[in-house]
Amino acid sequence: MRDSNKTVQVKEMTEVTKDIETEEIQTIAENKVLQRVELTIAYRTSNGEVAKVDYVLIDGDYYTLLMSESPAFAPGKPANEYREIDLWYIVDQITIYGEGGGQS
Repeated sequence: MRDSNKTVQVKEMTEVTKDIETEEIQTIAENKVLQRVELTIAYRTSNGEVAKVDYVLIDGDYYTLLMSESPAFAPGKPANEYREIDLWYIVDQITIYGEGGGQS
């Protein structure tokens, strides 16, 4: 080791907290053979800036629930179909009560 008088450029990352006004499903990729639905969700600030994008994987019991007929969260829903509101219900189940569902 030796003393030095050099100046170097260093990149530093800092985390900031942003208030999110809207959440938007940007992409939906459904694979009925593998029984999974992959989503990307954008979190937007009040000025429309995308603050973060998350990936959510719906599979296993969550996929079964999403594709079920007339589940408790969506009475009258046909089997093997879903609406955006149904996706949000499952996303909330995964992110609030589940194991994270592949979120990053």
